[in-house]
Amino acid sequence: MQPYDDDLTGVFEAAIAADAVDRLDLPHVVYVFDRLLHEPTVIGPFADPISASRYAERYRGEVLPPGTDPAVLEICVIPMEPGPAVRGRTSGRRR
Repeated sequence: MQPYDDDLTGVFEAAIAADAVDRLDLPHVVYVFDRLLHEPTVIGPFADPISASRYAERYRGEVLPPGTDPAVLEICVIPMEPGPAVRGRTSGRRR
C-alpha cells in the first residue's frame, strides 16, 4: 500500500463519520416490513434516532405473538433527509 492510500482512507473515514454525526440531528422514522403479509409500514417521525429505536423495539415486542420468529419483521430506523420534494414546500401541490 502506498503512503498516500492511508491519507486518502483517512479522508474518506472522516467524511463518513461527519455525515453520520450530521444525521443524528435529523428526525427519524421506523420502517417495518412484515415478511408474512408482504406489507411495508412507516411510523414516525421521531425527534431523534434513539427515540425511534426505542419505539422500534417496543413495537416488535407488542406486535409479534410469543414464539414467533423475530425475523418475520424487518425493522430499520431511517433518517428523514430533506430532498427536493420537501424543501420549501408547504403543500403537495406543484407550483
